[in-house]
Amino acid sequence: MLVTLYLITANLYSSVKAPPNRGFSYIEKWMCAVQVSILMAIMEYGYVLSKLKFISSSDKKRPMQVSSSHWKSSVISTDTDLATVALAATQRKKEKLDETFKKVDRLFALLSFTYFIIFNAIYWLYGLV
Repeated sequence: MLVTLYLITANLYSSVKAPPNRGFSYIEKWMCAVQVSILMAIMEYGYVLSKLKFISSSDKKRPMQVSSSHWKSSVISTDTDLATVALAATQRKKEKLDETFKKVDRLFALLSFTYFIIFNAIYWLYGLV
């Protein structure tokens, strides 16, 4: 959806008819600024996907090893206990990853919003003068 949105704005930008030697017009500045916001969202999505790929590929290369020496307070006696401990560790890892993604999402949302507000303030104040 982000790529479609970017392509739509790029198509709108290319359909603007203006004299070739006039410089950078206000509509071109606006279109470029809108594309920056979309590109920031695409970069966030790429970061999340690369992080997911890196983590899933590292999990496949290195299977989780659980030994009783790591658990001094309890004794692991059966394979079922080992599976339960491994599942709990995997669940904690997933929760930590989800929390990281939420933080990244909040950061990019704040950055995009702040960028767009600052750009609009400068654009309209400078354009009205």
